[in-house]
Amino acid sequence: MESENVLPRSYKVKPGRMTGVYIAVLITVAAGLLPVLKDEGLGSGAKTLIIGLLLAFVVWIVTAARLCATYVDRSGIRVRGMIRTRRLAWEEIRDISSAPNPSAGLGQGQPQVISYARGRDGRRVQLMYLDDKHVTVDREIAALRSLWEELRGEDWTPDAA
Repeated sequence: MESENVLPRSYKVKPGRMTGVYIAVLITVAAGLLPVLKDEGLGSGAKTLIIGLLLAFVVWIVTAARLCATYVDRSGIRVRGMIRTRRLAWEEIRDISSAPNPSAGLGQGQPQVISYARGRDGRRVQLMYLDDKHVTVDREIAALRSLWEELRGEDWTPDAA
């Protein structure tokens, strides 16, 4: 069985790629705090509350961004996003593919190619960090498709649609 040799797999942000997130967060915090600190109409309690909420939001953003990942094991694919985790069992998956990133031109360092798994309901689930900035996409998609074909079960049939 091929799966025994290549599982589990995980796709996470490269440590050096978090620098951009840290810089963006610092700029945003500075831009958000400056008007609050300069406003003389706000009481110290309101300023403290706003600063505390902003700092809590920053901690959440940085932590959530670091925890985003795609995990692949014998039970299926699990994609941990900023807010929720999506789980797709092998037998629920209808397709695994890559596509051009529609937002590639919006920012420097954006991946040109991103990957998806399509579930039973037809919705695409983006496979976090399975993109051309982190892995060789074609090789990883081929590996995941091979695992999917092996682990989806003997009675799996494609949807008629």
